[in-house]
Amino acid sequence: MTEINPQLTEFTQQKNIYLQEKQKLDDLTTEKQKTENVIQALHNEIEELMQKSKESLTQQNGLSMETFIELKQENAGLKARLEYYQATIEEFDCKIDAQKEKIFFTFNQLKTMRSAIIYPQAITALEQLIARNKEKLSEIYRYFELSDEFTPAPYSDESAEDRAKAFITNQIKQAINTDFTIDEQYSIPRFIHQDEIKSPMKKHQESFDNTPKGFQKLIHNL
Repeated sequence: MTEINPQLTEFTQQKNIYLQEKQKLDDLTTEKQKTENVIQALHNEIEELMQKSKESLTQQNGLSMETFIELKQENAGLKARLEYYQATIEEFDCKIDAQKEKIFFTFNQLKTMRSAIIYPQAITALEQLIARNKEKLSEIYRYFELSDEFTPAPYSDESAEDRAKAFITNQIKQAINTDFTIDEQYSIPRFIHQDEIKSPMKKHQESFDNTPKGFQKLIHNL
């Protein structure tokens, strides 16, 4: 029967939540892009209205009050919609910043959880490796110590023991394959980097800015 590792189970659960939070960020980014497209369309409509107004003035060789009121109302309606969607962008920016920060810190929490699982495993494996090969390593060292290959130079601070152990250590280091692929169960995809979130200093500076933003700005400007 396979032994269940509670730490690994919790790690997997938290990683699934982490991936869900990334999906929320993707959804917010998609909605922001849609809103930006609407804003661009409104800019185009306003430009077309201005052109229409100029053409009307030229064709009619003047401007009637009814036409002016109609153009004025249409322009005001477009600008009101534009203002609303620009405020919506600010709302999205706040939500996206918060979501990025949440994902960034969750990533670091997952790394800590993973370390708590795999570090003890690595220590145990290393201790077992040394225990199995202790006699052979001692034999290798003994032969090196007795050879003349590691005799230190005159007036050197190094001893033959130091040089022999350094040589053995270096040979072991060279034998380690550092090019590896992490096990899928322990993988943590990185979505957000440090430079993508606000620094504590920037957040502190922004805390003194009482300028209304987003929908609050809309209401404030009524």
